[in-house]
Amino acid sequence: MGTLLVSPYLTRHDAKLINRWNTARVASDTIYHLDISRGKKVLELGAGAGLPSLTAAMCGAEKVVITDYPDQSLVDNMVWNADVNLNQEVRGNVDVEGFVWGAKVDSLLEKSGGDGYDVLILSDLVFNHSQVCLSGFVGRGGKADKVAFSVDRILQFAHIAQTE
Repeated sequence: MGTLLVSPYLTRHDAKLINRWNTARVASDTIYHLDISRGKKVLELGAGAGLPSLTAAMCGAEKVVITDYPDQSLVDNMVWNADVNLNQEVRGNVDVEGFVWGAKVDSLLEKSGGDGYDVLILSDLVFNHSQVCLSGFVGRGGKADKVAFSVDRILQFAHIAQTE
């Protein structure tokens, strides 16, 4: 697996924040060891540096879309991490996009080929419950094969996602 580097796009303050999100490492280990992304379409919401998405891509995902809040330095960092850590062939299967929760999901669905996603990665998220609706992202029969939750602080989210 490649080494995730701290990008020149981040300020010293931002770089400290990335080091605090250990659940991305746990989610990445889970994706790697359980081989849940091979041949799948993967969407990560609130990706930060994008480590779980990069892991999914390296493990053979058909398509990976990495998203987080559309702050330009954050999006630039996700792009930089994908460019630096993925070989050219794998990088061709990865898109990075800024996304505000609660916004229309058309552009994200288009990146999946219109079918939705098989794997949703949500790793240590900070969000407003009223903005969350996962049903618009899942594909093939309205259910994702796997939803990787690595959020110990917001366990209620699992219940919300199941009821959507």
